[in-house]
Amino acid sequence: MKIIIVLIPLLILLGSSSPANSQIENTQLDWSSLQEAFKTYAEYPSSENAMKIVEILPDSHVAYNGSKQEKEALDFIYNWEQFRMLERQVFSRDRVAVKLAFKLRSIADGGFSEDLDIMLGTLVRIDPKLFLEELSSAKPEVQQLDHLLANEGAIYVDRMDAQCLENQLRIKSLESIKDTSLKKIKYRCIETLNKIYTKYCK
Repeated sequence: MKIIIVLIPLLILLGSSSPANSQIENTQLDWSSLQEAFKTYAEYPSSENAMKIVEILPDSHVAYNGSKQEKEALDFIYNWEQFRMLERQVFSRDRVAVKLAFKLRSIADGGFSEDLDIMLGTLVRIDPKLFLEELSSAKPEVQQLDHLLANEGAIYVDRMDAQCLENQLRIKSLESIKDTSLKKIKYRCIETLNKIYTKYCK
């Protein structure tokens, strides 16, 4: 069963979080091996199994070719059971699972990409340091910070006050991080959230 996402008002105003506007490069990818690796991970979601998927995934967003293997792999990974298993590990603060969630953006588009944004954005209040560390090490194409930070998910639809509160709580969470090596990316995130708050919440 596919996950159905209803875009929240902020993201409708901000624009799609799809990486379609990023530079897309043709990449050779063994979709069958990727699907098999994710199946193994879903059955036993260890950090080691997550890393095997990370190593298969490309650094740049793939150009889809519509092949049967591609469709089957995407359908399998972006399936309720598999996706929720990854979400569980991310929210449990498994570092490699977080790395995997960022890396999956290289094959994600549309609703898949948006759900990854929601998942990773939720991590800001769970473990802001882990979020910043993995965001900092991710490739530039994932640094669409407005989409990543301001997509709170379906439960916030038509609840603007709740969205604004979540925005401020994420800022507070990020401000708690004192690691100087994360200072630059931290302030980029806070600046992005402040701009969104000023534009839509005041």
